[in-house]
Amino acid sequence: MLFGRCLRSACDLFADFAAAKDEPEDRAEYREQECDENPNELTEAPVVRVFHDRYHRDDEDDKADDAAECEGDGVHGNQHTGGGNPLSRGDAACARKNVQKYSRVRRSCHEGFDKDETMSETNAEEELAVYHARREESVVHARGNLALTNTQWVDSEQTIYGVPGRWAPNDGGGLKVIAAASDSIVVDGALVDGEAVVRGKDDANPSEIAFSETVSGFVIAGDDGAYALRVWDSNSDGIQQFGGIDAFDYNSDWVITGRFIENPAGTTMGFEHLKDSGKTKEQVIPGEIRFEKDGVEYNLAAFKAGRALQLVFADATNGESTYSVGRFLFLAPNADGTITLDFNRAVLPPCAFSYNFNCPLPPKQNRFAVAIEAGEKNVLAKDGSLLHG
Repeated sequence: MLFGRCLRSACDLFADFAAAKDEPEDRAEYREQECDENPNELTEAPVVRVFHDRYHRDDEDDKADDAAECEGDGVHGNQHTGGGNPLSRGDAACARKNVQKYSRVRRSCHEGFDKDETMSETNAEEELAVYHARREESVVHARGNLALTNTQWVDSEQTIYGVPGRWAPNDGGGLKVIAAASDSIVVDGALVDGEAVVRGKDDANPSEIAFSETVSGFVIAGDDGAYALRVWDSNSDGIQQFGGIDAFDYNSDWVITGRFIENPAGTTMGFEHLKDSGKTKEQVIPGEIRFEKDGVEYNLAAFKAGRALQLVFADATNGESTYSVGRFLFLAPNADGTITLDFNRAVLPPCAFSYNFNCPLPPKQNRFAVAIEAGEKNVLAKDGSLLHG
């Protein structure tokens, strides 16, 4: 049975990853985040991460240190930049903490479910329903995927679609806005009447911009030193037209246990992105994911995304029953070297919700010849049609 409090407590069940909040566009759209302390305040593009209780603690001091490190990270403290190991010690601490929270909420949401009981398919279906409801809540938030109305890179003084003022690169980083008081642009709480510097998300103290009661923005930084303004509208056409996220029913055939084999430190792979005309961007690949299904051996590449691994994959359903570009699955290896791939938790990429995102494309080894009939399918309008046609 699902209770209302399960949905209100979903921030304890799931961790968020932000859409271009604190990093360059190519990474930030997909980076995993922790939940806000306020369960009613969602970050931009939350996606469920499956936590695994896979970490060993040495002593009570370590427990205290790890808990403090996890608490200090929070929604905006996503400064873990990767490295040779799949996940850092601080990452492990946060993942373990969230496993504990997940277990508490799960037991409270399913009366009579014993903590030592093996997960039945019925319970898995119920938890997937909570997961799905959380996803649909998140994309219509003020900074959810459907709220993004523009991402405009600024290389010279120019206007930006959808908002007032003139915008230009700032010599010290970020952007500069030129506006009159009548334009009603507020940067960091101050009305702009003349010029103001708008610090980017690469700054220790990034700026927040308010254009109206529903429209807001911030500045992101690119790998090449360029900056872009991102504009969010909590009353966007996408939010108004949104009817839901279509998804497959729970499919136990696509819950797979594989092996995670660590790569040498610094191993990277180039990923193409939807809007980059074939150019690739290097991503850290902490290890290989290997498994066998129906007589076929698979060797997949997932890049490091915050404290999780992000698998960008395609399959035979793309362009048929699911979004044509592909889907994402967020993973975490177990302490024994195994890794669970629950494709029921596969999610649509941000670019399925807004054309203003730039999504990574599946590399060759992540393209399945078979149909993976599990996870999210498409974004739907209220009349049941595809939201983006």
